[in-house]
Amino acid sequence: MNRAGDLTFRVVASLWAAPDADDDTQLATLVGLRHGEPEDRLRVQQVKVYSDGIVWLTTGALLEPYESKGYAGPRGLVL
Repeated sequence: MNRAGDLTFRVVASLWAAPDADDDTQLATLVGLRHGEPEDRLRVQQVKVYSDGIVWLTTGALLEPYESKGYAGPRGLVL
């Protein structure tokens, strides 16, 4: 939408790095998104990187499996 000129307002996006994806690939993609022209209406200014999880998002590592299937698997995110 930004490149096509379809955005009618400015957007500042905050992305997150997926803990189970390849770091080098993600970093190259995220850095590529960060650079833009001053007149661009879409900007990526920050990336959330985390090393722990939280229970209510089912990313917290547990000894026993979660009752429901979550994003990070049955026992959460183990880094």
